[in-house]
Amino acid sequence: MNKSGIDWTDMTWNPITGCLHGCPYCYAIDTMRRYCGECDHPGSDAQLHELFEKEPGNIYPFGFEPTFHRYRLADPARLRVPHNVFCESMGELFGDWVPDEWIEHVLTACSRANWHRYLFLTKNPHRYFHVIEYLNGEDSPLSTHGADFHFGASVTNDEQFCNAYSSEASWISIEPLLERLDTNFLMRYPVGCAEEPRWKWVVIGAETGRRKDKVTPRREWVEEIVAVCRRIETPVFMKRNIAGVWGDEPIQETPWEDRS
Repeated sequence: MNKSGIDWTDMTWNPITGCLHGCPYCYAIDTMRRYCGECDHPGSDAQLHELFEKEPGNIYPFGFEPTFHRYRLADPARLRVPHNVFCESMGELFGDWVPDEWIEHVLTACSRANWHRYLFLTKNPHRYFHVIEYLNGEDSPLSTHGADFHFGASVTNDEQFCNAYSSEASWISIEPLLERLDTNFLMRYPVGCAEEPRWKWVVIGAETGRRKDKVTPRREWVEEIVAVCRRIETPVFMKRNIAGVWGDEPIQETPWEDRS
């Protein structure tokens, strides 16, 4: 577990690393390559039971292949002071390729340190349905876990926005903002559902790195998102990397603190 440079969290925790989405703007792949060296690729279900150092500093011995670092499961319990913990800044916990067993182990580790607030993000929010069903099930060992879970969805285009809207995700991270988005997906639940904002929190960020086709978002794209969030009273958090686009002091609100 590490102190984080991500604006909206205190710590990052990566019991599982790697991803198969293959997003061209992925910052995690670039980070991994700085530490990877010559990597083996064992295929599916790669697991490390203790810190693996094939060469000095190598903590990604299998590159960006999905890998379960079992030795990291006890990390949250070692940190006794409550923190906001972003689970999986270097991987995709809810990827279709991730076994249910891995997810259950991670959630169990969270429940054993339930004084933290856990933030999750995925491009596969459809898996949340079964995860939340598992957490709330009468026979679930975590049904009374008391952990503070916030399940989020990563959104970069309208298709992902639509999928997130119809999922069990409670917040969204629009990062990187690559195009003008349909703000209807920010609105309240459909007629007949509870009259409350669809999202508890909206995070906005720009693309990082030096990709050849890197997209710089337009201020009006951001303005449209903020305007709708203001109308439906949804907290907005702008990452520092979008400050140059926004021009003004970035809005940095969270749903668990008094808004200024």
